[in-house]
Amino acid sequence: MKNFIKIKKKFMVNALLCAIVIGVGVGAFAAATPIAVCKLLELMEIATVDLPLLWCIAGGAGLGVLTFGVLLLCLYPFPKRLARRLDKEMGMGEKVQTMLEFSESEDDMAQLQRNDTERRLSETPKTVFRFKPVWQCIVTAALAISMVGAAIIVPVKADEGDGDNSSTGPTAPVET
Repeated sequence: MKNFIKIKKKFMVNALLCAIVIGVGVGAFAAATPIAVCKLLELMEIATVDLPLLWCIAGGAGLGVLTFGVLLLCLYPFPKRLARRLDKEMGMGEKVQTMLEFSESEDDMAQLQRNDTERRLSETPKTVFRFKPVWQCIVTAALAISMVGAAIIVPVKADEGDGDNSSTGPTAPVET
């Protein structure tokens, strides 16, 4: 069981990293999108929207936490799920599943099977365990975070007050 636990820890770390990074990216993107859209509408002089910045950030954070939780549940290496995956990827039939199921048994046959499975797990090259490239998730999250920064920092074109009142319509004549 020692090698199985080592493999499980590697899968747990990978699942946690992916869930954190993707959760942060989704949260940042969800916060930045409405802010960027409102600023763009103001820059194009289509509409003026008074958007509460704090609500956008809180909503994005909430969506990020929700995404983190769902992804962690989907990617977490539960023992039976990991045993099935290892059996499939390594072509071991159901050896790892059987080892896990009879881990408490003191039967001679179960001990022989556990020892054989442990030996095969220790001889497995590290290339068998392919993880999702975390760097791709990190780049995506960094882009989303930079989008938040850009959406908040981009200035909105303000009235310059150059004296041109042609856009306000006709004015009443001034009597002297």
